[in-house]
Amino acid sequence: MKKILSVFLTLFMLASLAVIFAFNSSAADGKVYLKDISGVLTDSEFSEANKMLSDMSEKYGVDVVVFFVPEDVTDEEVEAFYDDGGYGTGEKRDGIITVIITDDYVTYNTVISLAGNFSEKSETSDAIAEFSYSFKQKIRDHDYVAVVKECVEAESRYIEKFNEEHAFHVVKSLLIAVVVGFIIALIIVLVMKGKLKSVSKKNQAADYVIPGSFYLRESRDLYLYSHVSRTPRADNSSRGGGGSHTSAGGVSHSTSRF
Repeated sequence: MKKILSVFLTLFMLASLAVIFAFNSSAADGKVYLKDISGVLTDSEFSEANKMLSDMSEKYGVDVVVFFVPEDVTDEEVEAFYDDGGYGTGEKRDGIITVIITDDYVTYNTVISLAGNFSEKSETSDAIAEFSYSFKQKIRDHDYVAVVKECVEAESRYIEKFNEEHAFHVVKSLLIAVVVGFIIALIIVLVMKGKLKSVSKKNQAADYVIPGSFYLRESRDLYLYSHVSRTPRADNSSRGGGGSHTSAGGVSHSTSRF
């Protein structure tokens, strides 16, 4: 019994560590979190800005992406940047993409799109509210490294608030890891225990009755009363808050401009 218990604990720890590693490594897999389609950054500026986004994505376990584009784009194109780029962590591909339009003549030079759980449980206005007024001035000044830094600071504030309200990712991932690890270890131990059985039990009570020792003269089922309860079926037609919708890439998005 002690050997079985020790094996169970070892398997439980290994399975939990494996799941935790899988969750934590999803954001640190060599992705490029910055796309400079406009060509406004030097190589050193690109490296600096991409590192800020990479560090943030790894810290929070979600993909935080910034695109610089030369001209106006549609919301669908912004969402396609995210979906087709393979961004997003977890089953619902959680993350945030911010597209900066470098054309000086557009009315709205920033498009932000929440993806996955952020889209389904929050609104883009919550994320936009974390940006300071100076953000637009930095874009007008073409100080694009400072623009990325402002994105990192603003979206960090948003993610931390989101995590506090929804207990998202960190605690959730650890709980899932523990539960999954426990289930995996339990299944393995039960399989091992099953192989130790040398005697099988009977499936029916009649198998334990001595032939000729029991006679059933009469059998009746008496129903004294009946009760039927009815529960209304839940209406699942709502998609959730924040104008969340499913993009062409199959990811939940909420997209706004500011």
